[in-house]
Amino acid sequence: MNCGIARRTLFESGADVRYFLAQPARAVRAGWIEVQAFCLMTTHFHLLVRCPAGARSTAMRAPLPDGCAPGARGD
Repeated sequence: MNCGIARRTLFESGADVRYFLAQPARAVRAGWIEVQAFCLMTTHFHLLVRCPAGARSTAMRAPLPDGCAPGARGD
C-alpha cells in the first residue's frame, strides 16, 4: 500500500487517476509487470503485480506520479 504524504489526497479528479494509471500501464506495455489487481482510493492505492521477466527492480525504479512516495505512510 502507498499513501499520500501526511495522508493527503492523491486523486482529486479523474485526470489525476488517468495520469496515475498511465504509469503502471507503461511498465505493462514494456513487459516488466502484469497487473493482477488494483484499488485506488482518494488517499492511497494498492497494486498487486506479477513480474514474469524478473524485472521488478526496473519497474519499481520507474517514476511515480508527483506526491506519491513508496512506503510513505504519513504516520
